Order: sequence, then C-alpha cells, then structure tokens
Amino acid sequence: FVDKTNVHAFKKMLKSINENENNIIIVPDKFSLNSEQMFFEENNLSVSFSTQTYSLTKLASKILEKKLRTKKLIDKNISVMIISQIITEKKDEFLYFKNIRDFGKISEDIYNFISQVLSSEISIFNDNIPIELKNKISDINLILNDYKKRIRTGLVDSSFKFELFLNEIKNSDLIKNSNFYFGMFDSLTNQVKSLIKEISKYAKSVSFSASVIENKVNNNQIFDFYKSLNKNCEIVKSNSLDDFSNFLSLNFFSSNNKKFEIKLKNYVNFIYYS
Repeated sequence: FVDKTNVHAFKKMLKSINENENNIIIVPDKFSLNSEQMFFEENNLSVSFSTQTYSLTKLASKILEKKLRTKKLIDKNISVMIISQIITEKKDEFLYFKNIRDFGKISEDIYNFISQVLSSEISIFNDNIPIELKNKISDINLILNDYKKRIRTGLVDSSFKFELFLNEIKNSDLIKNSNFYFGMFDSLTNQVKSLIKEISKYAKSVSFSASVIENKVNNNQIFDFYKSLNKNCEIVKSNSLDDFSNFLSLNFFSSNNKKFEIKLKNYVNFIYYS
C-alpha cells in the first residue's frame, strides 16, 4: 500500500483488513496506541477480537514468554553498569583508552555505540583506518565481546531479545496463523529488517504500507526494502491526499517559495508557506 505519506498509506492498508481472520498490526513502539485507535476509526469498530497491534519489541516478548521466564530482562541502566564493570576489569588491556582515568563519563557513550553496532548487525570493521581509530575500535571490540558473553549467561537486553526472537519465529504458531500488516516505519535497522524478512517467510500473509515521494530518500528506501521481499507482490497505490496534504508532502522542508491558501466562509484566510 503506497501513498505520499505514511499515515495515508497506513490508513489505506487498515481498511483492507479482514476481521474474520487473525491479524497482527506491527508499528514502531511510539505509534502502538495511535495505530490501534486508527484501526478502529477506519473500520468503524469499537472492539476487535481478531486483530491485535504490537511493536516488534512487544511481539518478541509474547513469542518468547516461556523462554524468558528463566532469564532476567535488563534495561539500559544495567547494561551501562555491566560495561563500566568490564572497563574496570579490562583497562590494562586497552590500546586507546588506557590513559583515561574516569570511565564513568564514557560508559554510556560506549553502550550507545555498542547498541548501534548490534542493531546494525555489524560484525567486521574496516582495517584501513588511522591507527588511533583502529586502537579505539579494538578496545570497543574487547568490551563488546565480553559484554555479549555476560549477556548470554542468563541476562537479556534488547538486542539479545531480538536475536532470540529471530530464532524462534519459525516455531511460532501465532505467526504462522496470522496475517501481518507493517506500517508507520520511518527507519529500519538491519536487525529489524532481519526480523521482518523472517516473519515474511512464515506468516500466513504479509502486507506493508509505505510512502514514496521525491526527495524523501529514507522512506523510499523502506519501500524498496519491502518490495525486495517479494518482487511479484501487488502494489496498491492510493490517491487519498487532499490538496493541502499533497502540498505539504511535496514542499515540507523544501526551499521552494510556494504558498497554499485556504478560504473559510469568506471570513478567515489561512496561508501556508513552504
């Protein structure tokens, strides 16, 4: 389902959902409540027993419910504490960080970098880099490898949770018996792409909504990723934008000096500048 904005494409997709089947709507965490309300509004429903809305994080928790009972879920704060402990124990082995005395200030920065490495599924770094940068990456790899070992001994952070989820998708009856609807994503990490690919292999059916518009590179890349999962998929294009929405979609954040004028009962004029 394709439109010039994510919202319009998403609404078009929601209207296609068959309430007589089991359906799962997948959206980013920040849109989970809004998308559920949107589904009810678009289909004139007050309640639904066959359609559920999840983020990938919440779906992972549901699929892994039994497996996670014997493990301890940890948040960012605990992860930062673990990294601080690793740094203290490994400081004599560092090449770049060996002269730093107060690691408390950079533990969170290292955690943020490690999180990006894990979510992007980066396994190899380029060796053709300046020696200082190479030494820094060597130290971070040392921390990362130790962190991964500790996480896999009864602890589960967000990245490891997705890793467990990825391996469990093929065994899930919930996924096999459900139609999936993905929408409202404005960015996708490699880890999330891997999850979507795997769900697409085993779900009863999969639908995607995305926006495609000139100068919106990120959204167009998401559309291209969805399309790559099945080159023979049916692409449903929507022309649901009104004049004002179309004007915004084409000119938002652009350098064009254009204006759009709306007249309301000859009393008030609203003029929107791009």
